[in-house]
Amino acid sequence: MSIVQRQVELGRDMYQINTQTLRGFMEVQRENVEKYLELNRSYVERLPEVRDLGAFMALQRDYNETLWSGIRSSVQAQTELARSAFQDTSEALRTAFTLKREASPEGGEVEAAPAAKTRAPKSASSKSKADEDVSKAD
Repeated sequence: MSIVQRQVELGRDMYQINTQTLRGFMEVQRENVEKYLELNRSYVERLPEVRDLGAFMALQRDYNETLWSGIRSSVQAQTELARSAFQDTSEALRTAFTLKREASPEGGEVEAAPAAKTRAPKSASSKSKADEDVSKAD
């Protein structure tokens, strides 16, 4: 494969990695907003039931624990997406800029085919709608 073909392939791979990573981030953010709105809705519904300071403190503690748990899981999911994108990008760059040489039958060297294609980054959910859309497009 010529250097031009490898660079074109690198461009395609980078576009695919960036698109899938961005879709993954957007999916995580959408899920976070839905969880946050549901948490606030639940909090407001339970607020009229509070009759004393102890019940209010318990409700507030529950709200804060749930909110913190959601933030922590969101950060973990986004970190995993970024890590996966970084690994895929480094693999694509290594493939594009590594010139492999093999011995030819005539005794000279010839350029070998580049390594296997990069894998798609994993999304926060096991099989999100964005992943299904990407697989349908391919």
